Amino acid sequence: MPNFLGWFQAIALGDKWPVLLDLLKRGKIRSLVAKTYPLSAIAEAQTEFLAKKFTGKLVLIPPVPETFS
Repeated sequence: MPNFLGWFQAIALGDKWPVLLDLLKRGKIRSLVAKTYPLSAIAEAQTEFLAKKFTGKLVLIPPVPETFS
């Protein structure tokens, strides 16, 4: 019996993760990033998320610790 999500229903990837990651690495597929925000702009990112006027993912970028820069 179909549900209201139809074709948009999430798929369980399970053992498909290695295949998916390989496709990403080889550039055969790419993730859709709508916008990136520094972690300090989390409130702005949440406002945009709640407005739902974007396609793709909103990504928060944490600061790089001084020991790694």
